[in-house]
Amino acid sequence: MAQRVVEYHLARLKDKRPDVRLNAIQQLLLLKADVPAETFLDAYGSEADADVLIAIRQHLTEYYIPRLKATSEDVRRDAIQRLLSIEAVDALEALQSVHLTDPDENIRKEAVKVGRLLWEVKKRQGG
Repeated sequence: MAQRVVEYHLARLKDKRPDVRLNAIQQLLLLKADVPAETFLDAYGSEADADVLIAIRQHLTEYYIPRLKATSEDVRRDAIQRLLSIEAVDALEALQSVHLTDPDENIRKEAVKVGRLLWEVKKRQGG
């Protein structure tokens, strides 16, 4: 039953009406559905409605921040790049933590680089 509900909301992510897509995202989050991040990345890349973009960005930011602490360097590096791709300015503090604590020097440098780029995004947005 729960899987059918998740599938229903996943289908609604493709609806033409932004309010329906936004509601689908909210319902999937409430259900704590195990939806692959790629599903939301695909939706993010094709979304035009600002409110829906914000909801998707929030979800993806919440998904990728914990991955910054993964044991795998590849997972941490991917998370940093994904946060940049969605312009996740809410991840600045987490990226600073990576810069200060990550055992890999290259990942620390990447976190600084992405943090600076996101800081510029935040300034452009008036934040």
